[in-house]
Amino acid sequence: MFYAIRCTMHEKTVLAAGTVTTVGDASYQVTKSDVTAPTVAYRQATDKSAKKVTVPSNVVISGVTYKVTDIEDNAFKGNKKLTLVTIPTTVVTIGKNAFKGIYKKAAVKVPKKQKKAYIKLFKKSGLPSGAKIK
Repeated sequence: MFYAIRCTMHEKTVLAAGTVTTVGDASYQVTKSDVTAPTVAYRQATDKSAKKVTVPSNVVISGVTYKVTDIEDNAFKGNKKLTLVTIPTTVVTIGKNAFKGIYKKAAVKVPKKQKKAYIKLFKKSGLPSGAKIK
């Protein structure tokens, strides 16, 4: 007796650039819909009163892994309770006023090897002058 087994290969679909979606506790916008290397920008946390936020290096959307390469304008704006933000090595751009209005003495953790590069990015991001970059 023979059984026919039918296998259907599921193709993973990359979202179009500009698409906004929520994954876990944050929303993201697709910035590059390349099948081999898709990327997204971190838009904002879904909890506007979060005290700690970790921007992931990658997010999985419908089975496709997207690299997080940007933090958008106003991503953390106005969250006065935000005291700690952790940024991965994959982030290469931080938008204007991304940190405007967060807790004045917040700490931002960045990869040690890229600290100097991140300090330059923070100048345009609205990071309070009392914030510590670790």
